[in-house]
Amino acid sequence: MAARSKFSNDLWFNAAAFGGSAVLGVLLNLFIVRYHDAAALGVFNQVYAVYILLSQLAVGGVHLAVQAIAPRELQAGRSYDAGLTATLLLSGLSS
Repeated sequence: MAARSKFSNDLWFNAAAFGGSAVLGVLLNLFIVRYHDAAALGVFNQVYAVYILLSQLAVGGVHLAVQAIAPRELQAGRSYDAGLTATLLLSGLSS
């Protein structure tokens, strides 16, 4: 039951973070439109889309691999400190 409670808690936290990001994104767009014109909003959205794409390419899926490997290593009773350090270095250097 504790695992289900943690899952539910994490799910709600993730949904709240996603919702918060959506609200902030809309507010940022409204701010740009209010103080600039539609062309500035278009440029901002294009630059932001390229930034998001390049940031995903930069990490190369390392974050997804860590999410798959870390629980398996921890469940087996092995420390994952070296793996986490390597992940942070790879992600930091490639960004």
